[in-house]
Amino acid sequence: MCIRDRGSTDGPRDRLLGWGVAGMSRAALFPPRDSKSQQTPAKVTGLAVAMEEMSTYLPALNGVLVGLCYAQSLPSAVVAHVLDPQPGERVLDLCAAPGSKSSHIATLMKDQGTLYSFDRSKNKVAKLASVAAELGITIMHPHKQDSLKYSSYIQENRTDNRPTASSTAEGEPRKKKQKPQPSGLVLERESFDRILVDPPCSALGLRPRLKIEISKEELDGHAIHQRNFLRAAMMLLKVGGTMVFSTCTMHPQENEANVRWLLDTFEGLVLEEANPRVGGVGLVAEDLLTEHEASRVQRFDPGDEESGDPPGFFIAKFTKHAPFA
Repeated sequence: MCIRDRGSTDGPRDRLLGWGVAGMSRAALFPPRDSKSQQTPAKVTGLAVAMEEMSTYLPALNGVLVGLCYAQSLPSAVVAHVLDPQPGERVLDLCAAPGSKSSHIATLMKDQGTLYSFDRSKNKVAKLASVAAELGITIMHPHKQDSLKYSSYIQENRTDNRPTASSTAEGEPRKKKQKPQPSGLVLERESFDRILVDPPCSALGLRPRLKIEISKEELDGHAIHQRNFLRAAMMLLKVGGTMVFSTCTMHPQENEANVRWLLDTFEGLVLEEANPRVGGVGLVAEDLLTEHEASRVQRFDPGDEESGDPPGFFIAKFTKHAPFA
């Protein structure tokens, strides 16, 4: 079994992974897709290739040093360092599952402070709690929460003396219709020192992958969907606070274009250098980033030997200098 390397300087070449037996036919692995059809093709599942011998031996880390370490890819490990959480701070991970970044954040905080870790899946929240318990982390608070349902967990702060009732034409008070009160966890606006936004994405950077089938409409849909998570983060981040936005894709509309949207949408939001720098610079285009802005983000592209041939990834860091309008 081989993978095609498109990052070489002398043209594409194959890299031998090992020897195995195909568990599916080529037609089953790569079914034809009708370009005119609007339906998403059925997901191919099952054993594709049963590897019998690998060209290099890399043992599985599952069950190794339990409670002492959590395996991460290089770009994923860089994210928490870019966020740079400090002991005693109040931090939020809006899309925390499976827990690698949340547990890394808690470790950098020396298990001092408060860390909320959100996911909308009950099973994934249970996994987050399991990771925290396994690593002996006490400040990590996993919560089953859909980050996009703002009114269910973000408190509306009133900063003026407006009355809560209006008057009729006859001068009689009329009570306003009361909104349903949120149940469960309620967070005050602009109450977090640092927030990580690692939202659902097209995951084009994940490897190994036998194939990727996704339409342009689906890709663009991911980019728009991510902006809702970023808006929630802006509501909850303190003035002077830090937000890190990361994805595991190389798609410019999900990365550089969303950085452009943030800078154009939120007054007082400043793009900072995403240090420590391990990846390359971002993409420059009229509708994306300027050269200066591109130099402040980190882009990881598969085949980039200088970055260790990493999985695809993107990291951007911001500070908030004005209240959310």
